[in-house]
Order: sequence, then C-alpha cells, then structure tokens
Amino acid sequence: AISSTVLQGYARMRVRLQDTNVAPTKNTACGNAEWGQVEDYTLDINYCSAATFTTQPVNTIICNGGIGSISASVTGTFVTYQWQVSTNGGTSYTDLINGNPYSGVITNTLTINGATNSMNGYKYLLVTNGACTPTNSISNAVTLTINNLGSITVQPDVQKAVCVGNPVSFTTASSGSTPNYQWQVSTDGSINYSNISGASASTYTINNSVIAQNGNRYRAKVTVPSCGVLTSGATILTVNPLPTVTIAAAPLTSLQPGKTTFLTAGSVNPGMNFNWTFNGNTIVGVNGSSVLVNFENIGKYQATVTDANGCSNKTNIIEIGKEPSDIFYIYPNPTTGRFQVR
Repeated sequence: AISSTVLQGYARMRVRLQDTNVAPTKNTACGNAEWGQVEDYTLDINYCSAATFTTQPVNTIICNGGIGSISASVTGTFVTYQWQVSTNGGTSYTDLINGNPYSGVITNTLTINGATNSMNGYKYLLVTNGACTPTNSISNAVTLTINNLGSITVQPDVQKAVCVGNPVSFTTASSGSTPNYQWQVSTDGSINYSNISGASASTYTINNSVIAQNGNRYRAKVTVPSCGVLTSGATILTVNPLPTVTIAAAPLTSLQPGKTTFLTAGSVNPGMNFNWTFNGNTIVGVNGSSVLVNFENIGKYQATVTDANGCSNKTNIIEIGKEPSDIFYIYPNPTTGRFQVR
C-alpha cells in the first residue's frame, strides 16, 4: 500500500548502535557515548508497483538464416526478465541463456540471430519478477515461424497478343514460404512500374483489353515475409484492333425468279476466313469472301470476318428481298420437265 504520510524522493536515515552496559544511554543523534557506532544512509523512496505487461509479445516470422526479435513492454518496480523457449509445442519451457543464436535473454527484447529451419514452430514467453511482483509473472506465449525465400518457378510469357475486347491472362509461380504476389504494369517501356490494384494472385487477368494497353509490360513482385522480394520477367502485351468489315450486294438487292446476285464481305485488315449466316443459321461449307444468292434463298445475310491476327468482327446484316412484279414466271425456264409457275 502507498502511505499518504511518506514523501517520495531522497531522504537521509541514521542508524545508531550503542553498548548500554558500558556508557550511559544517549538517545539523541548528537549525544556522546563511550562505545557504539553510527551509520548514515540515503534512501530513494518510490512507489512500489507490480510488473504489468503493457505490450504482449507477438508471433514472429524470421527468414532462414536471418535475424529477428521478440519483445514486450513491462512497467513495474525493479523488474527482472527471463525469456524461455518450448521446443515441444508449449508442453514445457526452459530458460534461455545468452549464446548463439540468442541474445538479450534477460531483457525485454529477445534477439535471434541466424535462425534455422529446425526452429520453426518454437514457442517463446517472457517471465518477469520484481520487488512488488508476484513470483513469475508470465507473458503470452508466441510462435516463431521460419520462412524460406525460394525462387520464381514459372515465368510469365515473354509476349502476349489479344484482340480488342477479349480477356488476357498473365501467370507466374514461386517456391518459398507462403509467397505473396503483386502484379505491376509499365507504360514507358520498363522504366517505371506501378502496382495494379487488386492484382494479388499468381495469375492476373485483364477482362476487357483496350488499344491503350498495347505495348504495356506486366510483371509480378513476389514477397516472402521477412525474406525479401523476387521479381518475375515481364510480358509485352500486344492489343490488336478488330478488322473493319463491310458487306455489299451486287448487282441486285431484290430478285425475281431466275435472277441471282453476289454478296461480298470486305475487311480493312485483310480477312483470312469468312463465316456466313443465312437468317441466323450458319451456311455450311462457305468460307470465302463472297456468296451467290438466288431467288430460292432470299433473306438476311451476315458475315464474320477473321483477320491474320485471329481477330474477328461481324458485318452488318443485309437483306435480299423479292422484286415486285405482275408477270407470271415459269421457273426454271427453259425446262424439259418439272417446273414452277409464279
């Protein structure tokens, strides 16, 4: 308990010893005595408080072969410290002594220098004592994790090509302990890179490519906690535009029996392949730039054009109709057998 009548700070105390059988008793400090001894002391009077953990130690990660520390903050009067270790998952603890790899074992900060994989999973706690502390006040137990740096095991492709509006993905992989990924982009030819928000997996996907991304470079920074950072190679992205396509009918857009017309699809980027549809259904076996239409196949036509980069675009829909007439037609004409009258 703290007394209200005792002032904190420095005070002087005198202890006087006298043999009362030899000389008269002198009860004052300045009295004379034939025999005895007087000693003076300086006292430093302070409040006496028990050791209290204001900051508990926390779980710690150290890279294999690296250095790290575990610490706690404690208040109290004349506090002493002793770190302990458990190598059996916390079943039992023993006092540490200073010596490789430990130092600071009797301070509030334990330093581990040259940690090894064999120490992975070791548990540590701090035991404190003091003038006013109950015997062995103990901190929370914490766990040491030993990580290994590793290496990049899968490099991203050196180059990637994609058509505008299509998705494209970049992938890397790393060995080592619990690697964390962060993809970066450079828009100035690898002079500067910046982090891509949310791109924190081993694969980064652009869902909708745009022309502005053409020539960008993409790489991954791989961080192993307490061990450092690995950097993957960079991928150069090429974003190809879609071909600009057209469709036209010649010489007719409306037919009578016996008449035909051609539909022709064109492309600003030369088309390598053409797929045609008639009234929404694929025309099987037709992959050229033109298709012949007769009166039996009037309806709606559309072409899908694919260029040399593998990029595709659709033409507008063009409709071939019937030419109005008040004349009867025999079809086919001339005929030597079965025919139609229209």
